[in-house]
Amino acid sequence: MRKNLFHNLALTLSLASSSFLASYPTRSNAEGIMSSSPITVVVAEFINESDANWWKEKYKSSFKNMLTNALSNTGNFTILEEDEEAIDRMTKKRSLGIIPGFGGSKKEDDSLQAKYIIKGYLSEYTENEISESTQVDFGAFGGGRMKQMFGKMGMNASPGGTQKSIKEVDLTFNVVVINPRTKVRAFTRTIQGSAKEEFLSEDVDMGFVKSQKKVENKFPIKRAVMQAMEESGKYLNCVLYLQDDCIDEMDAKEAARQAGNDAMDLF
Repeated sequence: MRKNLFHNLALTLSLASSSFLASYPTRSNAEGIMSSSPITVVVAEFINESDANWWKEKYKSSFKNMLTNALSNTGNFTILEEDEEAIDRMTKKRSLGIIPGFGGSKKEDDSLQAKYIIKGYLSEYTENEISESTQVDFGAFGGGRMKQMFGKMGMNASPGGTQKSIKEVDLTFNVVVINPRTKVRAFTRTIQGSAKEEFLSEDVDMGFVKSQKKVENKFPIKRAVMQAMEESGKYLNCVLYLQDDCIDEMDAKEAARQAGNDAMDLF
């Protein structure tokens, strides 16, 4: 009987030990390289702190939507749609330690689920334009005789020419991730976007021969913004969800950006 008692006790300890080891996280699970569920966040409207003369009030939500789409496309985020007042209420409640299910409507309780608030600021904007023009003027040839000859033929001795422009825009966003419970900046990163485009216009009038071509385009601001929002989405996906080797890649990009800015400051 005593033998059976010891046998049962040993079996019980063995099973308990196996259960404990099975439930204890291994090194890879404990480090949490990748979250098993999407990260719930709120994206705030963007704020303009630059001297961009093209800025309009609607861009606050337009840029917010661009970043929201970039995060949604990763499949790793649940994004709550909240206005600025709701974000302020959420931050105050979280800082007071209020948890979901207490002291508010369902919408307010849902907003408390957000782990982070993401804010974006347009901090810098620059635009450059380089123009080259070519004008055709036959009036100076032959001591003015060419101009007289063109006039008799009903032609313009100064028919015009072409103009080529290269327009380039550079903008800088500051992306800030805030912990709504502590109001502390968990992450912050400067993201840049740039784009350029060539424009060619032609205006020739020789009297009986006329040619006018002009391409009307806005500065490539949208492409630069989309580039910056795409890069912002990659950064946030890396630091908030993936948390793997991508962090080294992001740090290398930031080091290269800062080195480039330091070099420009020398001039």
